Amino acid sequence: MMRSKAKSLSAIGKVGIVPSLFGINELIIFGAPIILNPFMFIPFVFGPLVVTILAYISMKSGLIGMPISNPPGFLPPGVGAFLMTLDWKSVVFVFVSLIIMTLIYYPFFKAMEADELKREQENI
Repeated sequence: MMRSKAKSLSAIGKVGIVPSLFGINELIIFGAPIILNPFMFIPFVFGPLVVTILAYISMKSGLIGMPISNPPGFLPPGVGAFLMTLDWKSVVFVFVSLIIMTLIYYPFFKAMEADELKREQENI
């Protein structure tokens, strides 16, 4: 969002990047908005489902360790996964999951961005 051509989405992306690193995503969810947004319905609902299924399969197959603790939810990406499993491969899995989620969201975000750009041009 930070590199969006739409000024409103770019501003929200810049403001929301630091809190998002610590799991505080309300700025993005309600600022973009993602909630009640027809463009973001599919990735918002089905993206986490895809990553959850991949995590389940990875844990059951022994690719990454099973959880042994429940760390707080405000840790940066990867740190909580490592503390939860004490397995370095879970940190790699977190970053692979971020890439997968980015690929899932990207086409829907571009459609939302095009719509937002059209609205901004109408307002000018």
